[in-house]
Amino acid sequence: MTTHLQPVFDLIKDITPPARESTDKPRRSRIVEVAVKNQYGSLRFYPANAIAFSFLRIQGGRTLSQDTLKYVKELGYQVKFNQEEVRI
Repeated sequence: MTTHLQPVFDLIKDITPPARESTDKPRRSRIVEVAVKNQYGSLRFYPANAIAFSFLRIQGGRTLSQDTLKYVKELGYQVKFNQEEVRI
């Protein structure tokens, strides 16, 4: 069974997409860096890079919540914790 669109399908089948030009753009990192600070017995998670600040703007507030960090991991980002040294 041929349709009236068969010549169009034949043309489309022969078209190949143009080769992509290689771009030297660096890929965006998938690492979220978080500074962990202990304030009055509670752990606070402060953003330490641009991606972490982006998630903070979405969430709102000044520190990232544990739930937000869990969702960030579910999205495929790697969470890197930078903890201050404990001074005695």
